[in-house]
Amino acid sequence: MRFTALNRLLFRVFRWFLGRRWATGLLYHVSCWPFRLLFGLRVEGAERVPKTGPVIFAFNHGSHFDGFFMLCFSYRFRRSPRVLPVYWKGMLDMPVIGAFLQSFGGFPISHAALDASRRTAEMMEMLEALAKGFSIQLAPEGRRNDRLGRFNHGAALLSLMSGCPVVPCSLRGVQPLFKELPYPSRLWGRVEMHCHSPIAPGPYGLLASRAEAMQSLTKAIRDAIASGIDYPVDPEPGR
Repeated sequence: MRFTALNRLLFRVFRWFLGRRWATGLLYHVSCWPFRLLFGLRVEGAERVPKTGPVIFAFNHGSHFDGFFMLCFSYRFRRSPRVLPVYWKGMLDMPVIGAFLQSFGGFPISHAALDASRRTAEMMEMLEALAKGFSIQLAPEGRRNDRLGRFNHGAALLSLMSGCPVVPCSLRGVQPLFKELPYPSRLWGRVEMHCHSPIAPGPYGLLASRAEAMQSLTKAIRDAIASGIDYPVDPEPGR
């Protein structure tokens, strides 16, 4: 990994910090208020998020910082146990951010095709976290897109296997951020998040096959997210 020495040191610092009881509130204010100040992060529909029990937050991926917007929101409502993000493992190579993610916890995954046993192991780790009461956040597209693209079945499969509901979240105002814009324009904007009603896996589990259940639940998640975004939607994403 790049920046190994720096990230190793920061990992120890962050791990110590996150182990303090007083760290939860301070972490929220230090990391989330800048996002709210710079991007006017506003949340609609937060009352729809279940107050107890693990959930799976699924969101569109229109900018490179969507995961951090989601963490700011989810951490506000789910400090203990916290929400664990699913993220690209290449982020672990980034200074500071990589050390924070490694100490915070979560699930680094690769964009490259992996063998079935590796995918199964990753899925089992997430299911174990849900069983312990942790919530999970992920972007079903798997990578940033300029249009709402194809959704992978990961969120649906986790929901069907765990029984946990999926909370679809639509991020608006994220497309212009962090692109080929001059400073400070790329670090300024108006971001809104809309939380849709939770989707319970129960009715989908009654379908004829798991494949059909995953496809139907994935479509329901994608349709909910698509209804609240402000950039183009691929009507027939290829598979």
